[in-house]
Amino acid sequence: MSETQEKLSSEDLIKMEEKHGAHNYHPLPVVLSKGDGVHVWDVEGKKYYDFLSAYSAVNQGHCHPHIVGALKDQSETLTLTSRAFYNDVLGPFEKFVTEFFVIRNSNSSIPQDSQVSKSTVEGNAVQNKISFVVYFN
Repeated sequence: MSETQEKLSSEDLIKMEEKHGAHNYHPLPVVLSKGDGVHVWDVEGKKYYDFLSAYSAVNQGHCHPHIVGALKDQSETLTLTSRAFYNDVLGPFEKFVTEFFVIRNSNSSIPQDSQVSKSTVEGNAVQNKISFVVYFN
């Protein structure tokens, strides 16, 4: 936010989204402005625990310093590639993930012939998560 821009209330920001945004989500009436670890703050400064964690995309917490550092480093190399192209890291990552879970954990619920796309998209995500937690606990 620029120094000259007025600070808007939660009510103002919600009304603005309702007027100008697409109505494909129905968010909770809380307007978040920052996060750190397991906590988030609304625009009025009220602190919350983030139990939703962006539907599991932020399970590691908000603004984790190692992840922020990796994001900064990667963005200086290549920000994002469309799936219309191959890139030099996805294949090695997929190989690592499938070999790690299939070879190191023979009791895994992931099928022996699994591919990352099959095990994460088509597979039983809950069962795979449980296997992951059991294996690492």
